[in-house]
Order: sequence, then structure tokens, then C-alpha cells
Amino acid sequence: MKPVSAVICHKEDTLLYRIGLKESVANMKASICSSWCEFSPLSMEIFHIVGDQLKVNQSDFDLQSAALFTLFHNLPTLQLHVRHKSERSSSRSSRIIDIDQPRSSEIIFFEKPRVDYDVTNKVKEP
Repeated sequence: MKPVSAVICHKEDTLLYRIGLKESVANMKASICSSWCEFSPLSMEIFHIVGDQLKVNQSDFDLQSAALFTLFHNLPTLQLHVRHKSERSSSRSSRIIDIDQPRSSEIIFFEKPRVDYDVTNKVKEP
């Protein structure tokens, strides 16, 4: 695969980046962090928009798939966007579906009954 030119946008700034077959999200994030000091690799989210859907690039496969999509459709560049993960909820519009929305979860503690293996069918209460 020949390298794809990508334009990485954040607010009104842009970076040019080349994505090859062995490109990784970690390398891209490191490059973004060296250019824009407000980001750290763990605080940012890289995404692109296809139609009315927002696609988050979380893995190398996601990034390379986006590059292949660009090549397949003979697009001149791949337009990527970067934002802080905390901006996710404030930047959502009604037309964009965020497939990566965090799900609420909580840990529920409970005591499991202990089984006495010396006596069959007998459960000790905690």
C-alpha cells in the first residue's frame, strides 16, 4: 500500500501526516503530542467522519482501514480530527452517532456463600 496523506485537524490548526501500511496509532499520537503540547497520548481521541457517523480510530487496524478506504475511493487525503476525550459529550451533534460512548458501570460487592466440601449439600452462611 502506498502511503496516504492525512490532514489532522484540531479546532483551527492542522497537521500533515503520512499513513503507511505499518503505521500505528501510538506513533501518530506521539507525533501529535510533539506538535500540540495540550495533548497526551491517553487524553486524546482520533476520529474521522464517514457520512453522518463519527468513527473513532482506537487501534492500528482502524487507522489502516481508514487509509485503505481513502485509497479505494481515490480521495486525495484522509481528514482526521483529534480532540480531548473530555470533549466527547460537548461536541456531539444530533446527526453524529458516537459508537464509542462510555457505558456506565459499577462494582457490586456481595458475599458469596461458602460451600463446606466435607458435608455434601450444606452451605455455610457468611
